[in-house]
Amino acid sequence: MSNTDQKKEKGSKPSLLQALITRPEKDTEYMTDLQNQWTVMDKPERVKFVAGAIFGLIIFFGLLIGVFFIINYLRQLIF
Repeated sequence: MSNTDQKKEKGSKPSLLQALITRPEKDTEYMTDLQNQWTVMDKPERVKFVAGAIFGLIIFFGLLIGVFFIINYLRQLIF
């Protein structure tokens, strides 16, 4: 690979600042693929998927509340 090829590759990749500020280009096939995957799933698979998402949210919020109580307890011990 020559230097010009490497410069072209570096030029096509956005910098970290650009990646954080700019929006990536919209993927037009995303929604159709998602709808196709959802229609392929039968009812028990859909129920399992939604139940897993709800369970994950419960765990996430439970951990947030747990960390809050731990920080409060440690703050009382220190101060």
